[in-house]
Amino acid sequence: MDIGCFFYIMADGPGPKIIIEGSADHAYLLSVYFGRLSWKRLQAVQARFGDIRFLIDIDKRSLLEIGCSENIADDLVSFRRGFRLGETLSALARENISFFTIVDDVYPPAWKNIFDPPTLVFYRGCLDVLGDVDDSLAVVGARRASLYGLKAVRDLLVPL
Repeated sequence: MDIGCFFYIMADGPGPKIIIEGSADHAYLLSVYFGRLSWKRLQAVQARFGDIRFLIDIDKRSLLEIGCSENIADDLVSFRRGFRLGETLSALARENISFFTIVDDVYPPAWKNIFDPPTLVFYRGCLDVLGDVDDSLAVVGARRASLYGLKAVRDLLVPL
């Protein structure tokens, strides 16, 4: 793998972030774009191999050892070959999208208590709103919410 260094400006974030191919940020981005590895599976990579960065070059046999199915192992190995960190970061920057990972200081500690916490969070705007997440509520849903879903959220949130 050719090692690249990408200077990624976080839009209204905690400042510039240098992302190096082979870094933990690279591994977290890869896992999120792949979309089929839970936080528990990433912890298994960390526990088994000592570093989340191992995910970047992990082979099928190792994925099977940590409990991935054949399909996920094959798909990740294939997906990884086409994943381009520089292009991914450029696309995020064009849209003013920033991110933080579960190991970054800005990650809300309460979120780590979620059953399957997000390992990487994309955002636009200012992170100051995360200051007091203990007294907050998040509603997560589909981009194309059903009428029932919209009504249910309205019914739940209006009284608050």
